[in-house]
Amino acid sequence: MMAVSLAFGQPERGTIRGRVTDEVTKQPLVRVNITVKGTVLGTASDHDGSFALRRVPVGEHTLYFSMLGYERVQIGPVVVRADGEQVLDVRLKASAIPSEPVIVTASRREQRIQEAPVSIATITAADLQMRNSVTLDEALRYIPGINMVQDQINIRGSSGYSRGVGSRVLLLLDGLPMLTGDTGEINWEAIPVHQIEHIEVVKGAGSALYGSSALGGVINVITRDVTEGAEGRFKLYAGLYDSPRYEEWKWWKRPRFNSGALVSYARKTGPFGFVFSVRRSVDESYRVNDVYHRWNVSALAKYELSSSSNLAIGGNFLDRTHGNYFWWKSLKEATLPADMQLNGKVRSRRGNLSLAYKEFLSDRFFYSVKGIYFGNFWKDDSAGRVGNVSSSHVVRGEVQGTYEVSRKNIFTAGFAANFDRVYSSLFGDHVGFGAAAYAQHEFLPIEPLRLTAGVRYDFQRVSLLAGSSLFSPKLSAVYSPREETNIRVSVGTGFRYPSIGELFVQSSTNVSKLVIIPNERLRAEKSVSMEFGGSHSLTDRIHVDVAFFHNDFRDLIEAGVKIKKIRVSPSDTAEVERAVAEFENVTRARIQGSEFNVKIDWLKRLLTTDVGYTYIWPRDVTEDAPLKFRPRHILHGSAALYYLGFNASIDFRFVSRLERIDDALVRFAPVIDGAERVPIRVFDLHSSYLLTAYGLPMRIGFNVNNLLNYHYVELIGNLAPVRTFFLTIEGTF
Repeated sequence: MMAVSLAFGQPERGTIRGRVTDEVTKQPLVRVNITVKGTVLGTASDHDGSFALRRVPVGEHTLYFSMLGYERVQIGPVVVRADGEQVLDVRLKASAIPSEPVIVTASRREQRIQEAPVSIATITAADLQMRNSVTLDEALRYIPGINMVQDQINIRGSSGYSRGVGSRVLLLLDGLPMLTGDTGEINWEAIPVHQIEHIEVVKGAGSALYGSSALGGVINVITRDVTEGAEGRFKLYAGLYDSPRYEEWKWWKRPRFNSGALVSYARKTGPFGFVFSVRRSVDESYRVNDVYHRWNVSALAKYELSSSSNLAIGGNFLDRTHGNYFWWKSLKEATLPADMQLNGKVRSRRGNLSLAYKEFLSDRFFYSVKGIYFGNFWKDDSAGRVGNVSSSHVVRGEVQGTYEVSRKNIFTAGFAANFDRVYSSLFGDHVGFGAAAYAQHEFLPIEPLRLTAGVRYDFQRVSLLAGSSLFSPKLSAVYSPREETNIRVSVGTGFRYPSIGELFVQSSTNVSKLVIIPNERLRAEKSVSMEFGGSHSLTDRIHVDVAFFHNDFRDLIEAGVKIKKIRVSPSDTAEVERAVAEFENVTRARIQGSEFNVKIDWLKRLLTTDVGYTYIWPRDVTEDAPLKFRPRHILHGSAALYYLGFNASIDFRFVSRLERIDDALVRFAPVIDGAERVPIRVFDLHSSYLLTAYGLPMRIGFNVNNLLNYHYVELIGNLAPVRTFFLTIEGTF
């Protein structure tokens, strides 16, 4: 291809530049996404709203301008002449209707949220900046329907807690899976938060498009495009832990800090752009033996091979050392670990390399090829008593094509494959592999009605165990009688193949008195997921969204503790009764519920409020009892004020007291006072001020997390963070 281009000369090109402002305030809009239809060309507006699209082929083009909180604008045809320059003055109108932003996760293609057949929530870069979110999981706590149990995510009750083994939510980074090969867990710290453009959260089973691990939902992190020119960024933050309410819990004599620094540099010249960043963070913690040290390096390079194709290569490396805090010594000593956990440390190194190629063969058809390698190594000395080590390697690849037959008929199809290799003292040495094919058809039989039908076939196998295959069909409909109204219904199936960790974990020496045994008889989880919902904008400033959901599960995998006769080690000849922990299939489970969300703009958009409530009824149908670690009620509320460069917001989270925990774990581990728990009622305060009016390209922020210093647990025997004060300084150079 390069030889042909050199032989016949490069096609003639021109430039499109301009400025994007708010239609009412006339203020420049930063980070507006600008794309050229039928090409891979795109950019984002800079700090003064300016943008430039270079190397645009000669001819007529259609441009799209989109930004969360504003109506999407289409401009065209824009005529580009050889070596010429077109200048545009673009004005966007603010909108309370959250259907205008463009998303890519719900249907594996670009579409407005209003067209999505399932519930979707988004988080913007501004939200992350306001809340000083250091890791991705911190930001997800503010989304309706989501409950975090420490670092394990639970969307609408789909997950309980299994100490990081086997996630039912699939995490994607620009569409690429980010799960480890041994435990199948999410590594939140590997995501470069400072590079995030926005986050899309799909609530409900996504297996028909994304396969295993999407049983409970999908989180897709979309990173920023590199804009023309050069830009450096920095961020410094320092957090100070306050004293607990009870003197018995305060063990420190000097202040305990949570601090970090970030430096990044991005540059784009012609068709080539890159971004490189280094981050260092230290969390001294409010608990003994819970200190974290992290180094994170990330890089991304993009090359526009032509106006219709581009290539992206990325990488990320995380080096982390931290204490091994599992649960407290007792409620009276809630900031001290149990004696068996003292001085234990875990060292982990995680990294990934990814490649993505995308090409438009016409305005109506494009395809992409993606691949990622994810390596994970960790060592746990558990206070010198156990030398557990694990090394896992995962390679995943995917080819996908999308064909727009017409505006009313769109086909998407693809093929995916994966290969896992694990070497571990806990899990043994194992090889896993799988393959999948999927297809989806979207069509409009009549103008306000959009139907979607899709199916996916997956095959997975680990070591010498029997393989597992499954068809995952889905059917959905979206009816939009008016621009401000959306009614949606969807029915689909989901599944999750057990992780290598769940199948083969084995340990007789650990920080508890439990013997952890493998269960090679585990079957894949299966579900049928249904949702009926709708959204409506009462005015241009009031938006309401309602959803009802019903999920039936078969063979749901949950961790359980019981007394069982076993051979503690392979050399033992006799069986003895011991308390054991193992993963088991729950025969049947059902999760039903509803969700309500209302967003309102007040005082000419100076003040915004967002309230979301989720009711969940999670049942173990076999035992006729609540599922473990699922709350019944989740309430989120926020209010944000914006005025002349000053931002202030307050967030409130309420999670009802867990009806059921693992009482056997509390008894046999043992976890002293492990059954103690209360409802979660937490306020967080955030504020920031732009210094650009003083000629400084900087922002200074002050946050107070857990404003009222409320004490609670998210997990058995784990006191949640006390009140923390954060000071943040960030800017560009």
